[in-house]
Amino acid sequence: CLTSISINLTPKGMRQRDQVLAKTWQWLALIKDSVMNDPHGLIEEYHKELKTITDISFKFREMGDPTDFSSRAAEKLFDYEPHKVLVGSSEAGEYDAEVARAFLQRLTPQNSLVVVTGPDVEDSQDDLDSSARDGEWQIEERYGGKYRQVRMSDSLLEKWNHPTDIDSRFSLPGLNEFIPEDVSLRCDDPDSVATFDPDIDYRKEPPKLIVDTPKLRMWHKMDRTFRVPKTSIRLQLNSPEVYRSPRAITLNRLFQKVLTDDLNSYVYDATVAGCNYRVSCVPSAYRFSVSGYSEKLPHLLDVVTARIASLIQEMKEGDEAHPALAEIFKKAKDNLLRQTKNYIYDSPYETGSYNMRMLMETPVWHISDYIAEMEGEYAEHDPLTMKECAEVAEKCLFGRSKAVSLCIGNID
Repeated sequence: CLTSISINLTPKGMRQRDQVLAKTWQWLALIKDSVMNDPHGLIEEYHKELKTITDISFKFREMGDPTDFSSRAAEKLFDYEPHKVLVGSSEAGEYDAEVARAFLQRLTPQNSLVVVTGPDVEDSQDDLDSSARDGEWQIEERYGGKYRQVRMSDSLLEKWNHPTDIDSRFSLPGLNEFIPEDVSLRCDDPDSVATFDPDIDYRKEPPKLIVDTPKLRMWHKMDRTFRVPKTSIRLQLNSPEVYRSPRAITLNRLFQKVLTDDLNSYVYDATVAGCNYRVSCVPSAYRFSVSGYSEKLPHLLDVVTARIASLIQEMKEGDEAHPALAEIFKKAKDNLLRQTKNYIYDSPYETGSYNMRMLMETPVWHISDYIAEMEGEYAEHDPLTMKECAEVAEKCLFGRSKAVSLCIGNID
């Protein structure tokens, strides 16, 4: 197998998989055109970025589970010499335009195998071009699975291989601004070396409180043990407004879902480069965390916080001004409602723990209170809106609040 692409589809996506497959081949055609027309252009820069990322990841790879390592190393012995087992998959060679051309020339619909799996495939009566409806059902001899296969028409393959036009929304991304260049260690800085005390076991040293004000308490610990250029920053923003009512907590959880969905396009490059973020909403607080290579974390934090502020303003402008955002909000509401209803399927100990909390805490809101905000007579009379969601989130994030933060790792 030269390469593989996996796409997870919703029920609607399954019904429109012809369009999905056509868009996939359009995207591949865009990459082919870039390589064929400018073999030493953007694609070569992508390769250099990939090489930099793999080199840094290998150099600062952290300890993992020995069993998993042994299993993966045994598998790699089929592909690499023993002395290459550790570095083999992390060693990127130099860019070769001829190899890139040869690879992409073989990446055609005629050489592809399209596999469609799903719970409703057997009963489907679709008339899609990518359907195997004309094939006879067969039984796989080892596991007894049912399948059918057909050869796709030459006209469809030709249509995929030479798309007449490529979606105007498609464009190759720019270079990754989150790839670190400075991987030096703060514990090796002259000031840190000068304050190093060999009699102290820094592994047991707790974080120190470096900021203590009515609005912010910040704890800090510089890593001297693991010696990797990575940092973790966690921030909890406590606000009495988050859990003031079932409606308030529901709207805040909706904002968290919309924000997470929206940020995917903003911070994908950061994830590729080894930096990660997380935003969550819990009773009484918003929690933010960023982690990864120290040099780029301030930039990632700036991107996340700036997008929070701009997203709130866009949501306050309403559905008509931002229909795409309104669709994300609707999807978030459907997902939250489904997750809330699925509470009854939790394991018994989780259900028991939740019910215990209902008895011991005050104020406290029950699952049924959240459902009533999203579904039913009350929800129909006073529905949750995107504008209200933004206003509530703004009040919690930028109003009366107190922050607690922990900075730990390669940070001084």
